[in-house]
Amino acid sequence: MLNWANRFSILLFMDSNNYPSTYSGYECLLATGAVETTDDDAGDPLLALQTLHDTKRDWLFGHISYDYKNVLEPGLVSSHEAKVGFPTLHFFVPETVCHIDREQTTLTIESFGDPAAIYEAIKHCSVPADSQPMVKLEFEATIEKEQYIQAT
Repeated sequence: MLNWANRFSILLFMDSNNYPSTYSGYECLLATGAVETTDDDAGDPLLALQTLHDTKRDWLFGHISYDYKNVLEPGLVSSHEAKVGFPTLHFFVPETVCHIDREQTTLTIESFGDPAAIYEAIKHCSVPADSQPMVKLEFEATIEKEQYIQAT
């Protein structure tokens, strides 16, 4: 599913990693594409999100970043540099949702397109021969340990 989903610019994948929970019926869930989106460019983004929820009554995925606190509490500010380029609030109604049940016996595909065609595309999607990570992550401290301790 993930190799098939790689073609979409908007997607979300959640995996329970076999974690037992009474609140989830899925082992994993994949949402791809966007029928409609909302983000923090709207006049009142929370109202836009509520309207999207009320009108679509469908799957809705997204995020509200930590920095959204600055909108909720005008006296708060963030002085750190935003490095990821994500909006502070963004939600989408996906074109396709695939989910595998907790027992890992059933794949369900819900889509505005043809679920049977999507299933065939997933089945025939090849796994890249080189499955090594494309990017090597390296971490570097921006401040010394003592400075960090004093700042907290």
